[in-house]
Amino acid sequence: MSGNVEISINLGINSNQVGLFVGKGGYFIKNKIILPSKRAYLKINQNTSVSKEDYDKAWVACRIICNISNGDDGVVVMNIQSPDDTCNKIVIKNVEAYVATLNKKNSKSDTDKNTYNFKLLIDPNYVGKLIGIEGSKITELSQEIKTVLKLDRKPYIRFFDDGNDKVETLSFASEINTGEVWLSISYGGDKSFVKVKSLLVKFITETLIDKQETLSDDDEVCEADILGGGW
Repeated sequence: MSGNVEISINLGINSNQVGLFVGKGGYFIKNKIILPSKRAYLKINQNTSVSKEDYDKAWVACRIICNISNGDDGVVVMNIQSPDDTCNKIVIKNVEAYVATLNKKNSKSDTDKNTYNFKLLIDPNYVGKLIGIEGSKITELSQEIKTVLKLDRKPYIRFFDDGNDKVETLSFASEINTGEVWLSISYGGDKSFVKVKSLLVKFITETLIDKQETLSDDDEVCEADILGGGW
């Protein structure tokens, strides 16, 4: 098993899908392609009565290498090196099966993608507080939507300075200064406008209305307290 038989194939995926195809540290290439191919190849070439020691040696000797590169016109190419043509055919079969699964998953995600746009009657100066330091607050909303809707991934949430006045308009309690801000929430999953709207209203209300104790007549308020507010 010299591992010097090479072949290159067009993967049939977009260049922006390479990271997803490969996985962190090559996880998917290893577990979806290389390991299944080695098992299938050794099953063909090893006697069923072979000792574990001999099988382990054959396993180590069976080197399968898969490298990905961008070919002409943005085509994503995989270069495969394996012991022989038989092994290469097994690898290609596993590659094709994995690509088909990946494309099917992406197709379903595109079909189920939902985007809900809202016009928020709040002061634009509140946006910073809603986003939070390094996005900490808006991440809370994203995580809650993911949990409640049982999504595979967190939704994408974005604020805009202007937008369409015909989208769903949300107003809030009198304690919140009024203005106009637009917000978009996108995710892959089942339609659930009512739940998303409810979670958004709850998040904005709880974030912008401070639950502070009311000052008594005896409490002292200095100028620094008044001028130091905001976000």
